[in-house]
Amino acid sequence: MKRGIIFNIQENVVYNDKIWTVIYLKGCALNCLWCANPEGQKRTQECMHIENLCEKCKECIKNCKKNAIRFTDDGIPIFNREICNSCSKYECKKNCNLEDIKISGKYYYAEELFNNIKIIKDKNWAGIIISGGEPLMQPDFVSEFVNICLKNGIPVGLETTGYFNWEKVKGFIYKFDFIYYDLKILDSFLHKQLTGKENKIIIRNLKKLAKKNSEKITLTIPVIRSINSSPEMFEEVARLCNKLKINKARLLPYHTNGIKKYQELGRFYALPFAVPPTEQELNTLQKILLNNQIACQIA
Repeated sequence: MKRGIIFNIQENVVYNDKIWTVIYLKGCALNCLWCANPEGQKRTQECMHIENLCEKCKECIKNCKKNAIRFTDDGIPIFNREICNSCSKYECKKNCNLEDIKISGKYYYAEELFNNIKIIKDKNWAGIIISGGEPLMQPDFVSEFVNICLKNGIPVGLETTGYFNWEKVKGFIYKFDFIYYDLKILDSFLHKQLTGKENKIIIRNLKKLAKKNSEKITLTIPVIRSINSSPEMFEEVARLCNKLKINKARLLPYHTNGIKKYQELGRFYALPFAVPPTEQELNTLQKILLNNQIACQIA
């Protein structure tokens, strides 16, 4: 049995008028500058400090065995992340009165995780979605978990960046009820600039998946104005979809909800001037896909 590391379990998430439980796995090969879940990027536990809850009591330093904490002049703790994140005990949060120190990442065995999920006895509860990070960076754990779910009659969907090792997932990737497959930027050079990786593996995996299961794929595009919002790119996306017989897509407008997490992790948000697309821009991009016989929702 393999252990997986999870950073969030979210209940009552509505997709397509049904209620799902979404499980977020840590670890991702990409480093998207706009990432809304930076705590899902690394495949290790991480310390997050929520400054607006901090009482400046300095209790955290009393339990830190790594000497990884210092304080600003007004008493706010600053964590040396290289030292701090090598600690497996996180005793700094032991006497934290308001839980302003949070540990992102909890280890589970697959059966243990399944038993911890609230199976909602409601006709509107549809099943489980495995997300991330990039969940397929933990292929053995995901495979075991999916098999347990299916054995118990629970449908499972997948959200993936597409950046994974095909050989490690080809034995179970067709078992998902549906797959939300990210396609962020088509230009490979720009993709590398903004995510840290070229998109060749993503495109290659998409083609392999579509060859047998195109009807299960919904192409997911996070839309950021002036970065990947050009009609020309969407015309190209439409051609790719038609070639691969993918007929579903969804647009995710950029938002700033995750920015505060970078501060909590002691990181720098590298895309501070990014702007969400306007409603008119989204409608224009949606229309391009609809005109190419691709059903497209705006999330």
